[in-house]
Amino acid sequence: MVFLHKILLASLAMVAPLAAQITSAQVVDKLDMMTQKSQDMQRLAQRPGRLGGLLGIGLIALDQIVTDLNDIGNMASSIASQMQSMPLMPAGPESKTMVNGFTEFTDSFMPVLYFFRDLDEPLPFLDVMKLPVADALKHAGTGVSSMGVTFIENLPSEIVELQGKSDLVQNFLRDSLQFWTSPDDQAIP
Repeated sequence: MVFLHKILLASLAMVAPLAAQITSAQVVDKLDMMTQKSQDMQRLAQRPGRLGGLLGIGLIALDQIVTDLNDIGNMASSIASQMQSMPLMPAGPESKTMVNGFTEFTDSFMPVLYFFRDLDEPLPFLDVMKLPVADALKHAGTGVSSMGVTFIENLPSEIVELQGKSDLVQNFLRDSLQFWTSPDDQAIP
């Protein structure tokens, strides 16, 4: 019985890395989900008004944005983790599709970061949300940063475009955190 248990564990250990691998199509699917979440956050943040409609949308929408930011952080971290087992991808249609997915995501995520960066008027309910928003921004930033690094490592033929997009998102995340955190808490690992 113990012998059978050891064989089972050994076979699971051999299969586990294969189960964790991700295909380029799965990466693009996850990027599409992240893009959709970013677009949903944009719609919430772009309601009429000086503050992107924040007075009108209140805590409920801000809470949804926090949830979506955390989801983006989780998905980006998952992509980064699973892509580490992928072989380097040469230039071609498959790598271009992944880069296009990454570009679409970052392009849809930037307006959300603009919203948080440009929010500079004090509102009473914002104090309640500062910590959750700051934590969600950091979590999304860490995940997106890890994903960007992994993309750069796995798609060396696309390094220029990927590096530019990744750096742009990083800079805007830092700027966005200024309103929501103290200077000591603004670092994104």
